[in-house]
Amino acid sequence: RTHVISNGVTDVFTPGEPRPVWTLDSDRPLRIMSVGRLSPEKRHELLIDAVKHSRYRDRIDLQIAGKGPRRTILQAHGVGLAHPLRLTYHSQERLVDELRAADLYVHPADAEIEAVACLEAVACGLVPVIARSPRSAASQFALDPRSLFPTNDRDALTRRLDWWIEHPQERARMGARYAESARQGRRELRRLVELLGGDNVPGPDLALIDELVDRACDSGLKVSCVVAAERDAVDTATAHVAFRVVQGLGGGMLMPLGMTILTRAAGPDRVGRVMAIMGIPMLLGPIFGPIL
Repeated sequence: RTHVISNGVTDVFTPGEPRPVWTLDSDRPLRIMSVGRLSPEKRHELLIDAVKHSRYRDRIDLQIAGKGPRRTILQAHGVGLAHPLRLTYHSQERLVDELRAADLYVHPADAEIEAVACLEAVACGLVPVIARSPRSAASQFALDPRSLFPTNDRDALTRRLDWWIEHPQERARMGARYAESARQGRRELRRLVELLGGDNVPGPDLALIDELVDRACDSGLKVSCVVAAERDAVDTATAHVAFRVVQGLGGGMLMPLGMTILTRAAGPDRVGRVMAIMGIPMLLGPIFGPIL
C-alpha cells in the first residue's frame, strides 16, 4: 500500500479569532472561496455553475483566488451570479485573512498533485468540499464523505453546497475538527524532526518512531529508522550499503512515476510538449550530475 505524505503548510495558516457562524438568518452573504491556478484542470467553471444552481445562489459571495490564462473566460462565465464573481490574487498574509473570513472552501480540481491550497484552507478551520478524482491528491484530506463529490458532477457539488449551507452547526463542528487535524499533523512532523535531529536530541523514542512511521509508510522505512536509532548495534558500512540499495530502488521509480503523473495530467493535446520539457533534465542530469 502506498501512503502520500503531504508537504504541509506554514504555521501562519490557523483559524484566528472566533467569529459568528453563518446561518440562513445572517445579514451578510455566505462567503465561498476556492484557491488555485486559473487553468482548465482546476474546473472553476464547474464551481461557478454549481453556485448558479444552488437554492441559495442569491446569498452566496464567490471568490476564486489565483492567476492564470482563463481569467477573462471565468469572468465572463461568472456573469449572472447574484454577487459579482471575485477573481483575486493575494499575498500570503492577505490570503490567510481571506480564508479566515470565508465560510466554506471548494476544491473542484480534476487534476492536483499536492493540493497545498486545500491544506491551507483546512488549517484555517474551513470545511472543504473536494472533487473525488483519481487524478487528484486532494480527496485524501476529507475527514467526512460529506466533504466529497464526484468529479465534474455539477449537481452533486450543488447538493453538497446546499447541505453545508443548511447545517451551520455541523459546519462549525467539522471546521474545528479539520483545524485540529492540521494542528495534529504539525505536531507529529515537529516531533519526528526532533527525533531524527541527531546529536541535539537526547535519545530516540522508538515507540513514537514506530507509531509515526506506521502512518507514513510500510515496514521498509521502519527498519531503517530502528537501525538508525540503534546504530551502535549495526556495522555502519553495512547499513550504509544496504540503505543505498534501498535508496536506489526508490529513487529509480521517481522519474517514471513523475512522467506518468505529468502525462496523465497534461492530456493527449499537451503530452508531446510535456515529454519534450521533461526529457531535457533526464538527458542532462546524468551528464552534469557527477560533475556538480
